[in-house]
Amino acid sequence: MHQTQAKVLVVDDSAESLQMLTSVLETENHMVLQATNGEMALRIASYAQPDLILMDVRMPGMSGYDTCRHLKEDESLKNIPVIFLSGLTEQSEKVKAFQAGGVDYVEKPARGEEVIARVRTHLELYRMRSNLESLVHERTWKLEKANEALRFEILHRRQAETMLCGSETRYRHLYHNTPVMMHSIDNAGSIIVVNDYWLKTLGYRREEVIRKKSTDFLADQSKNYFNTKVLPELFEKEKIENIEFQMNRKNGDVIDVLLSAVLEHDDQGNAFYLAFIVDITQRKRTEARLRLDEERLEAMLRLNEMNGLAESQIVEAVLEDAVKLTGSEFGFFYHLMQDFISLQTFTWSKGVLTKCTADKKQKFNVSKASIWADCIRTGKSAVHNDFSHLSAKKGYPEGHVSIQRYMCVPIHDGNTIIGVISVGNKPQDYDSTDVRQLSLFSHGMWRLIQRIRSEDERKKLETQLRQAQKMEAIGTLAGGIAHDFNNILSPIMGYAEIELLSVDKQASVYLSLKEILNAGKRAKNLISQIVTFSRQVEEDVRPMRLQPVIKEVLKLIKSSLPSTIRVNQRIQESCGPVMADPTQIHQIIMNLCTNAFHAMKEEGGVLEIHLQETELSLPEPSNFADLQTGAYVKLMVTDTGTGMDKKEIERIFDPYFTTKKPGEGTGLGLAVVHGIVNSLGGSINVYSQPGEGAAFQIYLPLIKCDVKAKSAPSSSPIPAGREHILVVDDEETIAMMIKKMLISLGYDPIAMTSSERAYKAVEKDPNRFDLVITDLTMPCMTGIKLTQKLLTLKNDLPIIMCTGFNGRINEEKAKAIGVKSVIMKPVALKELAETIRKVLDKYR
Repeated sequence: MHQTQAKVLVVDDSAESLQMLTSVLETENHMVLQATNGEMALRIASYAQPDLILMDVRMPGMSGYDTCRHLKEDESLKNIPVIFLSGLTEQSEKVKAFQAGGVDYVEKPARGEEVIARVRTHLELYRMRSNLESLVHERTWKLEKANEALRFEILHRRQAETMLCGSETRYRHLYHNTPVMMHSIDNAGSIIVVNDYWLKTLGYRREEVIRKKSTDFLADQSKNYFNTKVLPELFEKEKIENIEFQMNRKNGDVIDVLLSAVLEHDDQGNAFYLAFIVDITQRKRTEARLRLDEERLEAMLRLNEMNGLAESQIVEAVLEDAVKLTGSEFGFFYHLMQDFISLQTFTWSKGVLTKCTADKKQKFNVSKASIWADCIRTGKSAVHNDFSHLSAKKGYPEGHVSIQRYMCVPIHDGNTIIGVISVGNKPQDYDSTDVRQLSLFSHGMWRLIQRIRSEDERKKLETQLRQAQKMEAIGTLAGGIAHDFNNILSPIMGYAEIELLSVDKQASVYLSLKEILNAGKRAKNLISQIVTFSRQVEEDVRPMRLQPVIKEVLKLIKSSLPSTIRVNQRIQESCGPVMADPTQIHQIIMNLCTNAFHAMKEEGGVLEIHLQETELSLPEPSNFADLQTGAYVKLMVTDTGTGMDKKEIERIFDPYFTTKKPGEGTGLGLAVVHGIVNSLGGSINVYSQPGEGAAFQIYLPLIKCDVKAKSAPSSSPIPAGREHILVVDDEETIAMMIKKMLISLGYDPIAMTSSERAYKAVEKDPNRFDLVITDLTMPCMTGIKLTQKLLTLKNDLPIIMCTGFNGRINEEKAKAIGVKSVIMKPVALKELAETIRKVLDKYR
């Protein structure tokens, strides 16, 4: 049986974890002590003095971090290494662990082989540190004793010449076997005497050293310093102490040493300089490792303070720290593109930008890339400490820095690799510590970027929610305005149409009535725009081509444009159809062209309309990031007018915002365009600079189908009739206006302003009326409720619904409750006549 290797204290409030860790450690023949809380752990550690502690973070009472701090405050326990175990994966928890004094951090659930590996490593480091401290203490003590003895011998050598004659053999034994490198040099700096420990440490034979210059055994970086400063100071002051420099071993290794020297004289009075040299290589490495650990901890803390930086700045800062803390010459970061096939260079470290003249923005195919992309293909870190002799490597681009050593780690987002961070040309080999540090950096960087992105996304969603709430409020207001305003327009337009039927076309009053009717139609169109903007109407969408609508708008607008504005069109005749409402497309093009006209009104310019099919594929510009990949119809309207600044662009689609002068526009045009485009599943964006015009780009989904030409509207006369019709509207002017329309068409109408009275009239004689025309919104009993009650009296009674706003009713909903047709207010005479005739002929 193997001898017990070490005492390990396991601290965990979970019995299962204690049992698992004990079983794992006992397979390594460790003596395992157990504690279930921090107080018990401190008591056991005090009397048992374990070699290592495995500590859970979260425990009842005292946490693992607090327990570790108490250990570090105890002189007898502070050097025991503590490894934390926790299911907490946040970077901040790992930082707390190291701040509390821990040497490592293992994430739960911990794998047995990982625990064993880390315990072995830290036990070995603990033993090495203990041995090093003991050895340094012992050597320092011996050196002090030797120095004391030598000084005593030098100071009293004349009085002790007789006594030392018999001690020469003992003195030589002490000189050659003292565990300190010693040699003597003459005034020329040549070695005249050297002890055995000096020869053993550097690996030389005595004959290879005697009469050679002491500087011949120094490292190149120390020779100039030694010749210009150390030797002149020694020759001048006859004594120097604790001078650091480097020496070369015979095998080429470089060691760090500490030199003290003093002037002495031999029996003949000849002067020489006795030097004492201590090998401090291990101490320097330990100090360097401690400094590096401190710098790495500071770098991790800095990373957590980069919240206010842009992603590119975070990546650049982390890359610079990675290069510095791994002792590398250069570093770079590649991101894996969304096709998961190509790697794109994102940034290089600053120190190599001037040295490397190769293209810094190259794109590589992962499957064809050299071994430096192994970490993408395998999903694991890759280290190549002899890059130049690797048979699998490929040549790097011309102008690239030469590579001797190379290390790269993949950056994971869950199970997906999103990039690579790499460093190269460290003077020594890269090891597991470098890999671990670079992995921690990359993981911390990506977590920070994700946190920033989540915060940005949260702010974006909040903005969208506020905008949606604002649009909902405006939409509600728009619906109310539409209803009331259409009720006002109905008698104006209706009576104008009635009077037009009886007025001579040559009379001046006829022209006045036509103007009144035209003004009413313009008001109706304005209300239509408001309702469209609020998205409270059902669009009559169908497959259609945009080319005829564009040509129609251009024909209309060219006649009103001044000669200083030239109109160009680039229309792809083969461009396919989209699902849209022709009236809405007409609105889009007309509004954009009108907007362009106002931008060029003063100076003139060029108005261009482009239409073509296009294909969107990833990655797309962020302006159209909400669109799916696929085929689209791209409509673009550009002008060479005054342009807009950034603040104007940010508000350009807001309702009632306008850059036009008072009286030139309502500020609804572009808001309506934006609402229509979004309702059709498309996207709109504007590009502009002050003084450089503007370009509005619209993407609408392309559909694959044949579109037949629409037949021309009929010019048949207005149909009439003799049936008995009931008109119901709570607005008396509207009820009487519709009644007069019906009388002019030959019908026998009765008008009522109360839905309850209308119901009682039908209830009294269900066969009295051939048709009912009812308003939708009425007090006491709505048009919908009235319809339902009337149909219980006579289920085949034809009913037409009138409304000033169809947000609550459309043809489909109307038919579901028994309504035969829906007419929008203000009611046009011809539309009313045709609808009545169509319903009566079909359902009577």
